[in-house]
Amino acid sequence: MCGHLRLQKPLSFANSINQELVTVIETISGVEVVLPLMIIVSGKLQMEDWFTKTNLPGDVLQVLGVSETRYSNDVLGIKWLHHFDKYSADRRTQFRPWQLLLLHRHNSHCTPEFIQFCDDRKIILFCLPPHSTNLLQPLESDVVVFQPYKHYYAEAIDNASRTRSSEFDKIEFLTSIDWIRC
Repeated sequence: MCGHLRLQKPLSFANSINQELVTVIETISGVEVVLPLMIIVSGKLQMEDWFTKTNLPGDVLQVLGVSETRYSNDVLGIKWLHHFDKYSADRRTQFRPWQLLLLHRHNSHCTPEFIQFCDDRKIILFCLPPHSTNLLQPLESDVVVFQPYKHYYAEAIDNASRTRSSEFDKIEFLTSIDWIRC
């Protein structure tokens, strides 16, 4: 599942001009196992401060992605797929060697490399029809998963403004993500 949050830049002038889109990809299994998330922020390069001034766990740092569009792309899709395989492969057994992966239909999920990787790893891809994920999403992601994100994100911004912080930028967001996910 993929959700988007907007980072508030200067808190005193919160409007659409001073916000930035961040994509958060959450993966939840049918047996309620939550895999480490993937975060995609805007940019061309990862900044050293994202690693040195935050408390992100190593499994998230491995899939902290940057994209000029702030959305997933083919490269980040493959990076996420390797991440998914790493954290879900141990759930396969001799008697259940295949996994079913439900995805919304995104171009990065339909590349030959993505499909071949899934075939090689015994991952069955099932893409939900375009423009129907709000109706067919198995976990009703906007309500069940991302509504609490939005609530706790708003609280994090409120807490930052009460402590007279002038910005809630990428570093503040990355530092707060564990608390926001609660």
